[in-house]
Amino acid sequence: MTLQQSKLLIFSLLFFFPQFISSQVTNVYNINGCNELSEQIFIECIYNNSSKSNDEIIKFIGQEFIQKGFYDFKILNFSIDTNNVKDSIFYSLDLIEGKPTYIRNVIVDSLAQNDSLEILSYFDFLKGEIFIKEIIESRIENILQNLENSGYPFASIKIKSVVFNYNNDSSKIADIYLAIDKEKIRKLDKVEISGNTKTKDYVIINTARLTKGELYSQERIEEIPILLNKTRFFKSISTPTYLVNSAGEGILQLNIEEKNTNSFDGIIGYVPATSSKDEGYLTGFVNISLLNLFGTGRAAAIRWKQENTLTQELELKYLEPWLFDQPFNLNVNFFQRKQDSSYVKRIFGGNIEYLATENISASVIIESESTIPSIDITNNSILNSTSLNTGLQLKLDYRDDIYSPRSGIYFASTYKYRNKKINSDELPIGILNDNLEYHNYELEFGFFYTLFQNQVLALGVHAKEVIGDYYDISDFFQLGGTNSLRGYRENQFYGNRIIWSNFEYRFLLSQSSYLFTFYDLGYYLISENLANNTNRQSDLNSGYGLGISLDTALGIMRVSYAMAEGTSISNGLIHFGLLNDF
Repeated sequence: MTLQQSKLLIFSLLFFFPQFISSQVTNVYNINGCNELSEQIFIECIYNNSSKSNDEIIKFIGQEFIQKGFYDFKILNFSIDTNNVKDSIFYSLDLIEGKPTYIRNVIVDSLAQNDSLEILSYFDFLKGEIFIKEIIESRIENILQNLENSGYPFASIKIKSVVFNYNNDSSKIADIYLAIDKEKIRKLDKVEISGNTKTKDYVIINTARLTKGELYSQERIEEIPILLNKTRFFKSISTPTYLVNSAGEGILQLNIEEKNTNSFDGIIGYVPATSSKDEGYLTGFVNISLLNLFGTGRAAAIRWKQENTLTQELELKYLEPWLFDQPFNLNVNFFQRKQDSSYVKRIFGGNIEYLATENISASVIIESESTIPSIDITNNSILNSTSLNTGLQLKLDYRDDIYSPRSGIYFASTYKYRNKKINSDELPIGILNDNLEYHNYELEFGFFYTLFQNQVLALGVHAKEVIGDYYDISDFFQLGGTNSLRGYRENQFYGNRIIWSNFEYRFLLSQSSYLFTFYDLGYYLISENLANNTNRQSDLNSGYGLGISLDTALGIMRVSYAMAEGTSISNGLIHFGLLNDF
């Protein structure tokens, strides 16, 4: 800064600062008569309404007394003086607080004795407390909500009168008289559904957990859009309306808009032969998802992936919902993986899932698994084996949406017991028995929270572990890629224990579309195993990046650009996936 600039700055400060100081107006408050109430209450009231007339300010001061339960107040004087001192405004308030009014009794009219006692129980804790209108109204609102959820949607409560008296000690008391009309008890006699050109009515009714003749519950009705949204069959679901027809029947009306529930996602490529001795081969993946087959809620999926000429994966799934119109789902699946020249692994099985509530389910799992080595066992640590897998799973799903939740949690815990039989006369060194036991544990947790409008924090934690007598590569879990640790190749890591977490900060674009930044952390462990001469191996890796999730006609498309720890932006990986599974 030059000398001339410095002089100019000093001159500006000397010239403008005194004018700025002199232009400020000082408010001076003189409040007289406060005993139990704070003077600050009235200072804030005067300040917030200073632009209004004196009569209006006095009115607001009186409202402050009433809100605090002081009904015997008196305002002796209120004045505003602007001429006493320059650039100052003097506010003067003289008042008499009086004593607070206490609640003595709450009397309920127009109810049977049992109902009256139940209603009065909500007000018991108020007896002897200061009579504050907002607290009374809040308690009445709670009672109406309970009545709405107990079959009385048209119930009403009115404060019939408030009678003020004085105790022997001159303190003021109030008796509150309530008039309550519960109206007739109402039920769900009929359900009328519109907008479902494909989905059967019974599918919607079962999913919403509606039963004919059940008592009206406002809470249950407000949950219906969330429950139906979890099916992934509908584009929009309006809040149901309830009415009573001329015959006195309670009718629940549902209006929905369906969406495409089938998706096809795939890339097919051909790798030509590199020499006259080699053969070309196909590579790529195909993912076909068919939800709500024929409008019945059934679902099927086919997934095929060819990684190279020797590695291939195939998976088939089928869902039969609500067996015999009971809250049981039947899931059947087949999985096969051919791992280069090492082995072929097949799993066929399924589970029966009991839908205990709208958010909680439990499953019984049974599977048949086989592993066939591609070369002789004497030259391969992978065992030719078959196993029977049985297990249990518990799920809790309190998310408000499947694809783009704004709040809620998701928890799933799975345990499997695997009894593996080795199909060979010659056992590997260190294996004394051809029957091996394994225990598989899987844990999944998701947390979703809206920090600001259209900004959601999503946190996921996943863990898998197998504990057994002997490990080979076919027993391990795989880690890396689109659905676990982004920034790394698909299934780049494996181990008998894997743990990964996904942290995303989402910027919502619409109901099911959003931009996101993410940070993934993944850990794998291969335990020491003397039987197959395996040393302990472990590593912790991380990846980060950004992406977008879009709701398209084909399903939810997720594309992200991820960088592994220690790599540059130019060496990142693009992860692409279509989420439309069941």
